[in-house]
Amino acid sequence: MFKKHSGGNLGFLVGWTQLLDYLFLPIINYIAIGIFLNQAFPSIPMGVFICGTILLVTGLNILGIKLVSSMNMLIIILQLLFISVFLYLCFRTSAPLDVNALMAPLAFTQDQVSGLFAGAAILCLAFLGFDAISTMAEETKDAKRSLPRAIMYTVLIAGALFILISYCAHLVYPEWQDFLPNTDIASLAVMGARWRIADGCRFCYFLCHRRICFSHDVTSQHRTNFLCHGS
Repeated sequence: MFKKHSGGNLGFLVGWTQLLDYLFLPIINYIAIGIFLNQAFPSIPMGVFICGTILLVTGLNILGIKLVSSMNMLIIILQLLFISVFLYLCFRTSAPLDVNALMAPLAFTQDQVSGLFAGAAILCLAFLGFDAISTMAEETKDAKRSLPRAIMYTVLIAGALFILISYCAHLVYPEWQDFLPNTDIASLAVMGARWRIADGCRFCYFLCHRRICFSHDVTSQHRTNFLCHGS
């Protein structure tokens, strides 16, 4: 498919680069699921959660695109709900905000340049896979017009959400150094320290986080299957 539209050598490089992209994305999400669920249930090895999720995601992809699409829509709704609750709690629990407090997350000094580059790396990772929209060209009406718009809207909306969530989280807990070296579960530490969530709310957080990673796994694996079939 890529050789047909981009030529032999360039198509080979583009095709394998995109394929590796979708191979690495599920791996990242499987590891995230294992880390968080192992933190919630330490007696169960992380590998059990990872292997179980792999089997479940593979089964869903075998059952077909309609089931995958319906599940993704449900999980997107849960993501938006969780983001809304998170932003509400951020503004509710943050200290009285003046101009200096509102500008603090946007300012950085010379010794924070390395942190800026680290944030850029995280941002690049967060945007991996948004180009999956282009793989649906054959199934889209008026693809030449719809796909470029969809890609740009995805980048702008996702970018705005990343900035807003990071900004609000920094307002609530700017002392990110407190989480070193266990930064993998820093979000749970923020919620526990600032909002003193109950066990039931903590479980809901774990459940929502797992659903989000699970959705990414399902989509990434399905796109990988699609690319392999199309090539």
